[in-house]
Amino acid sequence: MIQHDINSVFMNENDFAEYHDLNGVRALAIVEALTIKDKLAIKSASFEGYYQKKVIVHVKQADLNEIPVYGQRFILDGEIYSVDACDDDMGLLTIALVANDV
Repeated sequence: MIQHDINSVFMNENDFAEYHDLNGVRALAIVEALTIKDKLAIKSASFEGYYQKKVIVHVKQADLNEIPVYGQRFILDGEIYSVDACDDDMGLLTIALVANDV
C-alpha cells in the first residue's frame, strides 16, 4: 500500500512532484525550500559573511543510481550542494542538501 502511495500520490507530477536533474539523473522529485524560521536559525549559526542554503529533496530510491551519503557532492538542477543527511523510508529518500550562500 505504501509503495502504491509513493508512486501514485507523492511522486505524481500532477500532484506534488516535478522533474529535476539529480546528479545527472532526470527524475520526479519534490524539492522543499526552507521556511523563514528555518532560514533565520541557519543564519544565526553561520560563520560571519557566509550563509547556508538548504533544501530537502524527496525522491524514489529506485530512480537514483546510488543512495547519497553525508558529505557527498550532489548536483541539483545544476547547483552544487553537499549532502547533509539522507534517510530511506521504505524506498522514499529524503535528502537534506546544503550549500554556502554568500
